[in-house]
Amino acid sequence: LLDRPIGKVCERYGLTYTRYCDDLTVSGTHTVSRGARRDILETIRQAGFQVNYHKVRFFDLAATHKGPYIITGVALELGGRMYVRRDFVRQLQGMLELALRGDFSLRHKVDGAMSVFLSQTKGRKMNATEQRILRKWKRFRWLIQWEKRRTKAPTLV
Repeated sequence: LLDRPIGKVCERYGLTYTRYCDDLTVSGTHTVSRGARRDILETIRQAGFQVNYHKVRFFDLAATHKGPYIITGVALELGGRMYVRRDFVRQLQGMLELALRGDFSLRHKVDGAMSVFLSQTKGRKMNATEQRILRKWKRFRWLIQWEKRRTKAPTLV
């Protein structure tokens, strides 16, 4: 409904569009022009969505700014380095601990956070903390499958 039209607008301006849940990100190697901003916002409105202007942010990595920009939970530095922040990792560890104690209501939150986590660890060697998180997540996924099999109604032959 929204991804394809925004993707086309961004392509026209030489930009990249990504989305995580309801967080939309437009990025590029050059400044996003006013025309591109206008067309993107209009595309969102035409799709029937309201733009929350309090949450709209434009960043220029080349501008003088100390520290990384945080975009959809991922830190981005001027050199292009991206990483998951420590507070995000701690929050993910806490959710996994609760989930492993049987709080299956966290499943979708854990899976969403893990997709961000995995996108930032893909293609490189994980450190010890990252490996522990991955093991816990795999154990949680196994528990979910086990619980599904356990609670499945028996079938008559």
